[in-house]
Amino acid sequence: MQLPLFKALKTINIEDEQATEIVDSMEDYIAMKMKEATAPLAARIEGVDAKLSALDTKMDALQWTIGIIGAVIAIATAFSGVARFITH
Repeated sequence: MQLPLFKALKTINIEDEQATEIVDSMEDYIAMKMKEATAPLAARIEGVDAKLSALDTKMDALQWTIGIIGAVIAIATAFSGVARFITH
């Protein structure tokens, strides 16, 4: 409850119950307006989050690809060394 608003309502002789209802209604209204005002930003944040998730998946695939290429190069180098050893 917003105490300053409640006190202001009390100074103009509004009953406690009515003052509480007014303050609660104001809080609900403010919360609704805040949600409406921030909805586009929340949607953009969700879009960015989805893009980051997709990028993370692509990075994982790229890491696997680089690892496999490295392993193939290591194996090819090893076979090349063995082949040279056998032929000399």
